[in-house]
Amino acid sequence: MPLCGYIQFLVVLLRAKFEINMSSVFYLICLKNNFNKIIRLLAFTAITVCMLFMQSCKDPNTGGKDILPPDELIGMAYTDTVTVNMDSRIIDSIPTFGTDFHLFGNYVDNELGRITAGTYSQIRFSGDKIDFGSADSVRADSVVLFVDVIGYFGRIETPQLLRVHEITQAFDTTSYASNDSLTINPLDLAGKSKINSGTIGLLKDVRVKLDKSLAEKLLNLPDSVKGKTNTEFTNYFKGLYLSTYPIGQFNSREPGAIMYMSLQSNDTKLILYYTKKDSVGNFTENKKFEFGVTSSARQFHAIKRSDYETRRLGTELMNPVRPHEFEFNQSGAVIENTLKFPFLKNLGTVGINKAELILKADPATLGAKIGTTYRYAPPALKVYQPDSAGKKAESALIVSSIEFDNINKQYVISLTNYVQRILNGQIEDRGILIRSTDELNYIANTLNRVVLGGHNHATLKPVLRVTYTTLPK
Repeated sequence: MPLCGYIQFLVVLLRAKFEINMSSVFYLICLKNNFNKIIRLLAFTAITVCMLFMQSCKDPNTGGKDILPPDELIGMAYTDTVTVNMDSRIIDSIPTFGTDFHLFGNYVDNELGRITAGTYSQIRFSGDKIDFGSADSVRADSVVLFVDVIGYFGRIETPQLLRVHEITQAFDTTSYASNDSLTINPLDLAGKSKINSGTIGLLKDVRVKLDKSLAEKLLNLPDSVKGKTNTEFTNYFKGLYLSTYPIGQFNSREPGAIMYMSLQSNDTKLILYYTKKDSVGNFTENKKFEFGVTSSARQFHAIKRSDYETRRLGTELMNPVRPHEFEFNQSGAVIENTLKFPFLKNLGTVGINKAELILKADPATLGAKIGTTYRYAPPALKVYQPDSAGKKAESALIVSSIEFDNINKQYVISLTNYVQRILNGQIEDRGILIRSTDELNYIANTLNRVVLGGHNHATLKPVLRVTYTTLPK
């Protein structure tokens, strides 16, 4: 109810009260001379209050604006001209030890060069001990490797030749990273077996018969291993290395793919087939024994980049005077970005209503979706405040997940709180550091990459859009 009407209601109520309670003739006579004065006083009070609050009754949204001095008015402003300086840098290594998925294969990227991945893994058995019997009572038939391939990056329609080698260097107790390696036996146990069906969008698990010498080694265990545990077995047979032979550039414009495999899946295993003598000494009993990669097995994958010096990545990062026309972000390999806003504090004393960083992808370098995806941008990014040395500080996470906008071909990163804290002097202005979430959540499980416009690009340069409110000084 408006204030004016409320006061009028009170007047009527008071008047009615007087009329109800004035049953005594003597009381009416006493009040007769004063009643009109009371009514006139209440009416004057009501009119005065209504006049004071008339503006509020008419327009509740403008209250207070006209009573502030002109130099204390609050104003809204917008700018998208805040300077943004952006850089890309290749990371030497990232942890790949004991991750959810592991990588193998290779592919050629027109912008970023050739990427090669290979996985080192122990093979273990279930149970308390292992013993196939005496050497003269068993005969090796074959050994088959099964690998549960769950995803890929690149073009799986390009056939690749599998490499499988026995690891000859023992795993130690330390963690492993993407630039580590172990020594291997030069004999390729897979014999350049072809993998992938060549059908677009169809990904098949790996199933390949390995060299018979491996079957014999697994079957004819030395006395130091017979009847013993996995500790003795992994000292004897240290594991397998899986990779592929290099893809030729001539096969297609961007040939090859990196496959993602689940080593601890029940579908990843090594099956030894052998024959055992029966009670009369004939080899008639067909047997098989499964080895797997359990959670206690040690494994990691290595990633190598080559042949990028003459490609866009090399011409940008290796130029003594960087053009800054393009920048790059890639999970797995890894390429990260650093951004700085050198004149941010020129905004003055303001309240940040919204601050958004827009990173625009070069659409000509993005691949289409086929089945799953190939040549596709990292699906999400993470933003950190770097430490004083410019490195990633895990505890300084600013934004946990920025999804790629595939329609507008860009990432939009909200930095509202971060910018406000800088302007308030709550944190030091070190810029920001951006990595793919794949590196953090799954530790290099994918190789998605994106080519972004740099701060000297004519149309795709990064933009920091800030909407702010000027505050009284």
